[in-house]
Amino acid sequence: DLEQLATDLQTTKTELERSQVAQSEFFAQMSHELRTPLNGVVSAVSLLEQLPLGEQQADLVAFAKSSSENLMQVINYVLDVSKLGHVDEGDIAEFNCPALLRSAITVVKAKANEKSLQLQLDISNDLPQTYRGHPAELRQSLLNLLINAIKFTEQGCVTLHVRQVAQTGDEHTLRFDVIDTGIGI
Repeated sequence: DLEQLATDLQTTKTELERSQVAQSEFFAQMSHELRTPLNGVVSAVSLLEQLPLGEQQADLVAFAKSSSENLMQVINYVLDVSKLGHVDEGDIAEFNCPALLRSAITVVKAKANEKSLQLQLDISNDLPQTYRGHPAELRQSLLNLLINAIKFTEQGCVTLHVRQVAQTGDEHTLRFDVIDTGIGI
């Protein structure tokens, strides 16, 4: 029985390794298939940005640029995680937290406006501007929460509230709350 169990475990391990190789190959192909057309969109938006535009058109082009850059970050993140199985510590970067938060709010603003929802950003005044961490992952997590809040809120408001809850030396622990008047999670 032990020999059969060892054989079964080895077979399962081999099948799992084959599956992981197939998954990696799939994501490598998807990387090309997704990034190529998206790079075209990013380029087209950059060219539009150089044209003389009215204020409303310039705002829409800036929104399209921000959204396409965010989509590229999401694609890169998903593909990197699928290849590595975790977020690479090399992705740690210095970033401006309030700018990142405003960027996330800008991306979802149109959806909130479509539903006549009030969208608010509430940043504690005592937060430092600059942090080191994983800005793309933070931004994407916040976007997911904001998008869901807007999706399930029929009237009222959605607020992104950010405050510091602890500090030890150079390390800051922040709390991010997405508060809405919808049905909740």
